[in-house]
Amino acid sequence: MQIITIGKIQKQTLALYPQAVSLYKIYNKLIYPHLNKYQLKFEERSALSRPLVCVKDGSTLFLVNSFSLFNILKSVNKVNEALDQEVLLVEINADLFRFDLAFYELINMVSRYHSTIKLESIYLALSELLDTKISQRLFVKNNFSIVLFCNLINLPERTYHNRTKMQ
Repeated sequence: MQIITIGKIQKQTLALYPQAVSLYKIYNKLIYPHLNKYQLKFEERSALSRPLVCVKDGSTLFLVNSFSLFNILKSVNKVNEALDQEVLLVEINADLFRFDLAFYELINMVSRYHSTIKLESIYLALSELLDTKISQRLFVKNNFSIVLFCNLINLPERTYHNRTKMQ
């Protein structure tokens, strides 16, 4: 573990860990565009306060978590404001990668913003992504059901269905 500034991270070659890219796409397409400026600011501050988990391969840092921080690092204007911000960087070996770290970060965001995002689109994207093998490993279940999704985001199933009718 090391403490590193956003400026130093930005100077390195940075990418998303390949197994986390599909979750980032869900975040970037289905969550991020629906957040207002206050929610985005909260996510940025939250991202800066959590450890950044990376797999280092040569000169490339592959982010495992922190989709919000990835957006900050890729956004020139925001990064210029936060160049001196420090984050805790945790480097892990590729064999220690855990899909659930990125998955539950995404689920926590869905839980926080379930009233402003399109839940049905997120559920469909996740159910397509989570095959039997991943579902078995994460939940000890063979599929990713609406009931399970609702339980994960702390939302009554009836509320989910009512919201999806309105969207």
